[in-house]
Amino acid sequence: PRQRCGLLMVAMNEEQFETITDYEIKSKANGEDVRIIGERELMKLEPDLSVISESVGALYSPEAYVVDPFLLRM
Repeated sequence: PRQRCGLLMVAMNEEQFETITDYEIKSKANGEDVRIIGERELMKLEPDLSVISESVGALYSPEAYVVDPFLLRM
């Protein structure tokens, strides 16, 4: 029971941007499909996001999923 939804981690300052850059490096080393995107691509993905013009960048992963923990079977 999972649903593909993608993931965006928006950095609002240089410290947060360094953090998502580290996440990108580690994720790619693990074979994940991630990349840093800029304002233009962020606008295409989330046009109603109010902080786009204030953001420094974002980490995007189209392969992220959400799981309903109540439907999981152990």
